[in-house]
Amino acid sequence: WPRQELETARPLRPPPLYDLLAARGAEFGSKNGWERANYFKPGGTARPPYGLDSPGWLPWVQGEMRATREAVVLYDQTSFGKLLVQGRDALALLQRLCANEIDVAPGRMVYTAMLNRRGGFESDLTVMRQAADRFLVVTGSAQPQRDADWLSRHIGEAHVTVTDVSALFSVLSIMGPKARDLIRKVSPNDFSNEANPFGTAQEIEIGMGLARVHRVSYVGELGWEIYVSSDMAAHVFEVLREVGADVGLKLCGMHMMDSCRIEKAFRHFGHGGRPARLADHVDSAQAQRLDTGRRAALRERAHDDGRQ
Repeated sequence: WPRQELETARPLRPPPLYDLLAARGAEFGSKNGWERANYFKPGGTARPPYGLDSPGWLPWVQGEMRATREAVVLYDQTSFGKLLVQGRDALALLQRLCANEIDVAPGRMVYTAMLNRRGGFESDLTVMRQAADRFLVVTGSAQPQRDADWLSRHIGEAHVTVTDVSALFSVLSIMGPKARDLIRKVSPNDFSNEANPFGTAQEIEIGMGLARVHRVSYVGELGWEIYVSSDMAAHVFEVLREVGADVGLKLCGMHMMDSCRIEKAFRHFGHGGRPARLADHVDSAQAQRLDTGRRAALRERAHDDGRQ
């Protein structure tokens, strides 16, 4: 059935918030072993049966989407793949494999594709520069092993290490026009556009702990992804939930996120791009530093334009 979730060998990799979300009506799916909330059911409601008609959960997901557009939502993205790429040649490696400019100031993020020699997608991911020689590569839940292998195969004699740190950090995303109102209630840090513009990160105090927040969005609204050590995830969740009622905070799942990113035409590896599919959105501004993959993508796009 469409959107059917397999039930064997589960739960294999429950995130730190698994029990807290389940107690609030989360219906889980699985990706790369991780349990992820797909949507939230009203209290006492059974999971709708699978079928070919409109799914029974659709009205609930539509409500989550409205809350994303009108108020503020919280959803768990702990299943993100997180790769620490570091070493004196880390920048050179990422510059060679990624479509966009990675040589940015520490504290800035770059959303980019990784391309192969045919100009096709190997992955889409976000690269956070943490220091001159250290980068956090954030990729899809199904991608960390594949992306780590792709990076490692191109290291050669370079001085670079790639470490999968996915399980060390939870990610709580708060998104929506009232996201700034919410985060200001739980942290003394400055979240203004001047201090924390889109595409930047900062370390913050939150509740009784510390976290790093990335100002980025996969749903097209104002928001932050909160990266917190797994042992502090439950505390941060409760801190946000306790003050969230004042701003209409709603818990959401992956179906909401996927629907909103499609509305915004945000690409996703496996759907918007794959190894055999050319990265036809790579434009000349993104290709100022042409490597083999960029040249192949632009050459093929020019060939296609000539046939139309």
